Amino acid sequence: MVSRGVFYVVTTILFIVGILLMVYQHVTFEIPYLPSNQRQVWTVEAKVEFEPNNKATIVDFAVPAIQPGFTQLKQSTASVGFGTTYIEKNERIYVEWTKRNPVGLQTLYYRTDFLRDENAKDSSMTVPEISKNVEPEPYYTAMADIADAAHQKSANPFSFVVQVINELEKKSDSTNLLLSQYDRASLLVHILDLAKIPSRIVGVLDLEDGRRNRGLSNRVAVFDGTKYEIFDPKTGMSGINKNQLIWVDHSGSLLDVQGGSNARVSFSIIKNSIPIAEAAKQRAAAAIASGEDIVSLSISTLPIEEQSLFKTILLLPIGVLIVVFLRVIIGIKTSGTFMPVLIAMAFLQTSLVVGLIGFV
Repeated sequence: MVSRGVFYVVTTILFIVGILLMVYQHVTFEIPYLPSNQRQVWTVEAKVEFEPNNKATIVDFAVPAIQPGFTQLKQSTASVGFGTTYIEKNERIYVEWTKRNPVGLQTLYYRTDFLRDENAKDSSMTVPEISKNVEPEPYYTAMADIADAAHQKSANPFSFVVQVINELEKKSDSTNLLLSQYDRASLLVHILDLAKIPSRIVGVLDLEDGRRNRGLSNRVAVFDGTKYEIFDPKTGMSGINKNQLIWVDHSGSLLDVQGGSNARVSFSIIKNSIPIAEAAKQRAAAAIASGEDIVSLSISTLPIEEQSLFKTILLLPIGVLIVVFLRVIIGIKTSGTFMPVLIAMAFLQTSLVVGLIGFV
């Protein structure tokens, strides 16, 4: 009676632990309980071209920003004859290519995979400092007039931006003067600086399957404390859609080339669909690679040698269950409960011919 009670207690504990492990994997890595739908993975390849000036060359290219809605799975570079490293510059990460004496047109590639992830909430966006540069006349007065008009019709920094864009659409002498000197995004940031509202230009990539030779479009991030919204400087629309990727969310440049000229960047995009379980596995691997303090209980995170060992061990309960079913339900006589399973495992570790010889 005591032994049966212990058996029930141990079985209940193991059952509860198994359920908790399943829940942990589902909540942490979104591994589904049942076969489910697909997840979108966007592969973006940046092509950097430049002409060297017959001297040592250093090329710095900004890697994509951390943003809500996307999880970066992996990144890689392709550059024949160049040294490659990742560096931190102005508190942002850049991929840096270096070469002593490149000759002729040079082409470098940076590729990254982004998982469309609704649970991704992190962002590398920071509040910028307000520029103290004073614009020369008559541009300063024209900006001040637009800022004063927008201020009267707004209630907060976000509505102020919309009113400034509306003022720029009126095509007055002041707006015509300013638009002849500045592009819309830069002009909007200058006016916001004048109004003491933090803002910055961000580079956004439109994700369209199969597109080639695409560039970044400018948006303006406007801050109210630590909260921010992103505006289209032409239409005044707030926010970006789910298929727009923020590539540059800082005040640094997208591309810096030392020892070269005529540099240009183009993007190619392709969309893939992968099973949600595979997406969860890649997401977990990316989190661990980035140094996040998480515990993955998946066998796939173990070294290959240990993976093979654990997969073999996990076959034992399944084999025993089959043997018990054959003995109890069907009535087939077997040489014990575990012996047939151990013999089968021995065959798996050797081969059929060698296993038969050893068995006989």
